[in-house]
Amino acid sequence: MDDTHVKTLSVTGSIASVVALYLFVGMVFPEGMNICSIDAGSLGSVVTVEGSVSEVLHTNGNVFFTLADGGCEIKVVLWSDIVSALSMNGLDAASIGVNDTISVTGVVQSGSGRLQLVPVRPSVSLTG
Repeated sequence: MDDTHVKTLSVTGSIASVVALYLFVGMVFPEGMNICSIDAGSLGSVVTVEGSVSEVLHTNGNVFFTLADGGCEIKVVLWSDIVSALSMNGLDAASIGVNDTISVTGVVQSGSGRLQLVPVRPSVSLTG
């Protein structure tokens, strides 16, 4: 290989590394959003939102609640495996109640015809 090929490979590798790092950081540190900003274009995105709990349902080890902010709301689904993981991290999901301020990081999904946020790791915290 001559110097031109080595330089080309080096630049290409560097660019690919920067792009991969950018994508990785986006997954590890998800974008903070307003609940009102979440729409069908957000499906599959990992986002962090904060809001006030307006209703809660505890059933079969799962927790379902509505998170509201600025007149908008989104359903949050905590499946039993996330509830268990949260309890190991010191958050008793059974203690989540109306008017609690909560921060949630999760994947925007569609369920029952509505957008919902589903944490994929124990990334729920009481903030107020």
